[in-house]
Amino acid sequence: MIYKTVFKRGSKYLAKIIFDDVGEKWCSTTSAVYTFAQKSFEEDEQVDVEYTVKNGQYSVSKIKKVGGGSTKTEAPTSESKTGQYKCEDCGTELKDGKYKKCYTCNQKNPVKTEKSSYGSNNLAIQKESVMHSACIAVRTLSGLVQDPKTLWDAVEYLYDKAYKKLFG
Repeated sequence: MIYKTVFKRGSKYLAKIIFDDVGEKWCSTTSAVYTFAQKSFEEDEQVDVEYTVKNGQYSVSKIKKVGGGSTKTEAPTSESKTGQYKCEDCGTELKDGKYKKCYTCNQKNPVKTEKSSYGSNNLAIQKESVMHSACIAVRTLSGLVQDPKTLWDAVEYLYDKAYKKLFG
């Protein structure tokens, strides 16, 4: 098997491996395998991979160098190692990777999570409010205006004058 790359997308970890029998596949993996592979392998390097296939989805649990029987080259699995997950602030051992901080540290300095894809939650509420008002206006006008072009002109006017002006 040939190692290509590893990739992190949100909270998911992926590894791209060329398998001898099925060719190139993106496989889900653990953060430990991701970290180990990123530090230890170059693109197109020969590797041994322990993996499972469930419903056509490949999942890599271990990766090591070809011929590297030493346990130092193996990536730890999330089930086999304790202490793999540590608090970002104090280094206290965590039970699993679900949280980034222990309870005490999170109470002192909470992990900031982005509530909205628009950046701040307040801006998202403002945008939603403007769009809601525009929808109500269009719904009201659609019952009064018989010409679709006039209705479309009203929609463009609302978008240009209200939404673009406020949010760029």
